[in-house]
Amino acid sequence: MKKYTTALVLLLGLCPALMGSCSTPQERKKAGEKITADVVSLSSSAPDSPGKSPSFEYGPKTFALIDDLDRLRGAGLSLLQGGDLEVFEKLGTIFGNAFFVGGKTPVLEYRLTEGVVKPKSSKSLAMLSSMYQFDSLVNELDKISGISASEFRTKYGDFQVLFQPSIVLNADGEQVRKYETTNAAYVAGARQFALFKTSDTEKIPLSFNPQIISHEFGHSIFEYSFFDGKYQNCSIAEVDAESNIFKGRLELEYIIRGINEGFADFVSFVWTGSSNILESSLGQNKETDERNFYLSTFDYESIGRDSAECKGQFYCVGTLFAKALLDVYQGQNFDMRNAEQRKLFLRNLTGNIKNTGARLRANDGAALPEPDDDIVRCRIRQFRDSFTDEKVLGVFLKAFVESLPATERGLYCSKLISRFGASGFPAQYRGSCS
Repeated sequence: MKKYTTALVLLLGLCPALMGSCSTPQERKKAGEKITADVVSLSSSAPDSPGKSPSFEYGPKTFALIDDLDRLRGAGLSLLQGGDLEVFEKLGTIFGNAFFVGGKTPVLEYRLTEGVVKPKSSKSLAMLSSMYQFDSLVNELDKISGISASEFRTKYGDFQVLFQPSIVLNADGEQVRKYETTNAAYVAGARQFALFKTSDTEKIPLSFNPQIISHEFGHSIFEYSFFDGKYQNCSIAEVDAESNIFKGRLELEYIIRGINEGFADFVSFVWTGSSNILESSLGQNKETDERNFYLSTFDYESIGRDSAECKGQFYCVGTLFAKALLDVYQGQNFDMRNAEQRKLFLRNLTGNIKNTGARLRANDGAALPEPDDDIVRCRIRQFRDSFTDEKVLGVFLKAFVESLPATERGLYCSKLISRFGASGFPAQYRGSCS
């Protein structure tokens, strides 16, 4: 296999504009045929250390589920190109209240050489490479999460990839159309993944980097497990002053948003063997270093609005959670480079996350503290509020530990206390640790 380089993408990108040889090929793959295509994928060897970026390859890979090449769809998975994604609630890379309209069957430019699909443009390479990653993840959904793909599909429908949609942001009653670059997102509640245009700053484009795609896929697993597949949008009219739980309460909580991000980062580690989520695409800088949870050194006490240690706000909470999970993984003597052991750990973790969500929703949210003023007004708070967030984090960690087998609680407690300290995991929430 040839090593993937930026020059390859640039060369492919020249085809439609300058080479004049990208006419629709006469020979096309028929629907139902097995598909092997040249894509960018992870190297078969895991990184020597989780803190390092993985390496990538360019060459033929066979799809497990997608069997309709010209529509890029298969069992439980499809792609639409273009269209408008109207967004009312943006929580980092999670769109919590969004509606997609339009979109069309993808336009793939390729040739067939000895049965292998060869992309003839950078856009076709991006679509094929990203869909190969989603195809692999959906095919192994049961192995990485314990969720049956057929059960998921029956209960919640298919996964849909939105390739380069335009974003219509709604804020203060006004709409602003944006054409996003340097990003990928998950549309909560719709099981859609939005992949945006590549920018000049990206090394491995985010739109088909397996680390990024598996992170966004992790949000869908968190939605299925923690939110019981019922991600809800907050509505002021439905806020119940007599109950600690109402539609959208947990979804908007600063701490839960952080835990969601940390869980997704850990899914990316399980899939790729690397905790260095962003560096392969965006290079080494303070932001990418903060997200590298294997090498990060900050703790809960040191993050806040003016923190010099971690400026990623609720992402910092997620990094600490992912780091604690990795501590436990090592503490259980699992091998960092063993993909099957990583998947086994994640299957157990997904079940614990599901039970944690159920505990927090039980008895009208009796375990939860009263919601703060932002939450009851359905507003997204961007900065940590120690008074509120430490209670929510304590309640979450308490429920999380109580969801674990008794034999594992001691190890989890010691690692969570080490990362979150007395403020993030106060003594009054540690009863089940003893």
